[in-house]
Amino acid sequence: MRERARTLDVADWVEFAGRVPEDTLESIYERSHVLSVPSRHEAFGMVYLEGMEYGAVPIASRNGGASEFVADGENGFLVAPEASDRIAARLEELAADRDRLASLGVRALETAAAHPRWAETATTVRSFLQRGLEGKFESSGTESRGMSP
Repeated sequence: MRERARTLDVADWVEFAGRVPEDTLESIYERSHVLSVPSRHEAFGMVYLEGMEYGAVPIASRNGGASEFVADGENGFLVAPEASDRIAARLEELAADRDRLASLGVRALETAAAHPRWAETATTVRSFLQRGLEGKFESSGTESRGMSP
């Protein structure tokens, strides 16, 4: 990817940060327009959602849970993690069309804002587990989905 960035003459605009301390992550998100993390295994894809909170357009892996909130071509892109040519093509498209980049960034912000925060999710899970422990599951089909205690 570094070589491709040099070939495309965008190496001055792209930062391959690798592992960064948690305290500097926020400033990286604030400076970013695009976030590409082509992971082969990703359970949920929290990194994409975190980037979207800052308006970064995700180029996300089709593997894992990112497809739950990244809508291909609407608020980001979904690609096969080994398709470096497709990732590069998306980066080229966004570099050439700043209006589209801005539009996708706004939609990424909207998606992140609509997604429940950790505190809300933890409260929901805690309530669900408590109801299960108390045997208070309603007959809403919860048991049929394998969620009964």
